[in-house]
Amino acid sequence: MKRENHKGCPTARLHGRVDTQVAFLSRIAPALTRKCEGFYGRRLFGQSVEVNGIRRGPVRELVDIQTSTRTFIAEGVATHNCYASATDKRWGGEHWGRKARRRMMSEKYWQTPRRWNREALATGKPLFIFAASMADVFEDHPDVVDARRRLWNLIEQTPALVWMLLTKRPENVAAMVPWGRSWPSNVWLGVSAENQRFAEQRIPILSELPAAVRFVSAAPLLGPVDLTCSACRGRGGWTGHTNLRGEQDADCGLCEGRGVWPVQWVITEGESGPKARPSHPDWFRSLRDQCQAAGVAFHHKQNGEFTPYGPKVRDDSYPGGWAPDWDREPDAWVNRETGKSVRTEAEVPVTGAWQAVWKVGLKQAGRLLDGELHDARPEPVGVLS
Repeated sequence: MKRENHKGCPTARLHGRVDTQVAFLSRIAPALTRKCEGFYGRRLFGQSVEVNGIRRGPVRELVDIQTSTRTFIAEGVATHNCYASATDKRWGGEHWGRKARRRMMSEKYWQTPRRWNREALATGKPLFIFAASMADVFEDHPDVVDARRRLWNLIEQTPALVWMLLTKRPENVAAMVPWGRSWPSNVWLGVSAENQRFAEQRIPILSELPAAVRFVSAAPLLGPVDLTCSACRGRGGWTGHTNLRGEQDADCGLCEGRGVWPVQWVITEGESGPKARPSHPDWFRSLRDQCQAAGVAFHHKQNGEFTPYGPKVRDDSYPGGWAPDWDREPDAWVNRETGKSVRTEAEVPVTGAWQAVWKVGLKQAGRLLDGELHDARPEPVGVLS
């Protein structure tokens, strides 16, 4: 890596083969995400940085190594996500809240996906575009109506890009997309489901929408989530097929007899940031196991700021140079069933499944779940085929 300075903005250039660069960035991604937060903010509307072969230009281009290839901001800040709110405050944009004005990206920025599409056509490999990292495309706000129409046209004009649209407002989707029941094959749709309440509010609506791939983003995961169809669960459980591509059951109109919600991808992660709340490791394990049983792709993005395995301190006498910090007390205890967390051991009830966790930061908490990486993602169908 070579450090540079471009127009007063610190940059870093990676050299070597692309696969080597991706492997390196994957290992250091958690640390970069948080430790270089100020760096990311400074370059958002300024000069972007050349990483993994992305050319330097006057627009924002970030690489989400784990789930997407590019990030595209179709409109201004317009989501309930806490990280987006904090970022907006740091920029001083005042684009937050129902009555606030939304900031639109420049004309030149809107041309960026067309270049990505040309790159994908040249390589014969589709690029995965996450839209929009700082917005909800399906927000019912007058400022974004024209931008949304423009986004639909852009999606249709870039068939080599897989557009991953994530929303907390699936109830708005059917009325806002122009495709009726015949969606383009390069559109994937996902909903946020950080706990069971939001899963049961949003996933049934998602299930009725004909996106090429439906996905659930349990990020951050703040409580246990059961992907079993709520109607089947109310009848005492499903006794037939459990695969998402299983046979239909006329008795259940919600999941069409599959027993679990018809989604093809589940993404999990622990919360990050100075005010992060802990996740119980069993919540990640449960979704991993449910996905394996149902034939659903599972991606575990990160454990968040907390770990149940205890912190480590630098000690060259230990293998790997790290030793357990036996003297440090846990920073929190989290309940497996309710999601409630407390900060002192005195607050932990005598009964209940409570897990002690330590706040060690994204880098030390890492991405491993029971010692394994989970990076599965569905293969696009009908895109560059």
